[in-house]
Amino acid sequence: MGCCRKVVETLSDGQQDMSNPRHNLTQLHRPVMLKLVWLTIWRELFLSLQVCLRGFFKRRCKMLEIYDFDFEQAVEEVSKLLDNKEYHKLKAYLNDLNPADIASLLAEIPEEKLPVVFRLLGKDLASETFVEMDPDGQETLIKSFSDKELKEIIDNLFVDDTVDIIEEMPANVVRRILANTNPQTRKEINEILKYPEDSAGAIMTTEYIWLRKDSTVQEAFQSIRKFAVDKETIYTCYVIDRERHLEGVVSVKELLLSDYSTHIADIMETNVISFGTLDDQELVAQAF
Repeated sequence: MGCCRKVVETLSDGQQDMSNPRHNLTQLHRPVMLKLVWLTIWRELFLSLQVCLRGFFKRRCKMLEIYDFDFEQAVEEVSKLLDNKEYHKLKAYLNDLNPADIASLLAEIPEEKLPVVFRLLGKDLASETFVEMDPDGQETLIKSFSDKELKEIIDNLFVDDTVDIIEEMPANVVRRILANTNPQTRKEINEILKYPEDSAGAIMTTEYIWLRKDSTVQEAFQSIRKFAVDKETIYTCYVIDRERHLEGVVSVKELLLSDYSTHIADIMETNVISFGTLDDQELVAQAF
């Protein structure tokens, strides 16, 4: 950046005394010098970006190296800790794994010990793991849960995940799940369940951010901050009319790059692919 400063100083000197031929020459070559300034600045930014990306990928590779999951070894370790009742160590071990791997391990644990092991998981990790488990394991846990425990799990799930679980459960378990959901969630579950199994509506999510096209970017961000915590999809916002018909979409990136006073109608994408809730799932999949 030192050469940038020198060029700028030279330009400044050239404005002070136009009678000097050397300064006149500087004045004539000002466009060239300005290009040099910008080229130098961009070069510095590019080099800085290279350093940042190199550091990011090094850290990423290091993370991948650290997480080396050996299923057979993990089953042996969990069984040993469980048999020795070393629950503190087992909790630390499990909470370092990802939900899919934990679900695979839980499938190997005797049914009578499954609730004990599951209760060692942190709240969020427990919900994420529960979704990954097979229906038999989920049913075993639901039967062992108190109403409070069941409500905590269900409250932490997205509605479409809850629907997937309900569809695999016997009627008595379904009634208990629905009894421990809040009225709004129960309404959304019933809304999805009424669609035919092979329809687009059966696999849709009702948890998304919606906006009005006459809203401003500032109002959009206020809405996102207020409702995003409970939504499954926040990176793409859906623009709907008063009758809840889709009019377009806008990404969070587009919102970030726009002025607060800009209206959503001016930046939303209206050329979108859409389907009805009763359309066949295969037809929908082919379109994407």
